[in-house]
Amino acid sequence: LSVLLNSLHLLCNSSKDIRLIKSAVEFRLLSLGGYMPSILACAKCSTYETDLMYFDTMDGLIYCENCGAVGAVACPKNVITAIRFICLTEPKKIFSFTLSEENMSLLSEISEKYLISRLQKNLPTLIFYKGLL
Repeated sequence: LSVLLNSLHLLCNSSKDIRLIKSAVEFRLLSLGGYMPSILACAKCSTYETDLMYFDTMDGLIYCENCGAVGAVACPKNVITAIRFICLTEPKKIFSFTLSEENMSLLSEISEKYLISRLQKNLPTLIFYKGLL
């Protein structure tokens, strides 16, 4: 509940990027609902981090640059760090990070694809959100 309240507050009173708020809410609520992605280490070799990582939006797994998986989204390590932060930090700090424009778009794309893969349907609110852009 605090994630939703914080996000509503930020939407009304902040200059935070709306994609950051959207991605944080999507990943955090999925995590709280039992769908937290496996983001601690590469699913194949257990490497914690490489400069390039891959996020598998269908299975919620990450892979290092040496192990990559077919269909996984390539992303720099700071996007994986942001996903870890969203899923694991205390609620008060969930929106306290920034990413470049390109990486913010990537985070938004990943969170949305993961959300749809877990729920297995499009959400009317997500369709409405896209109509606003």
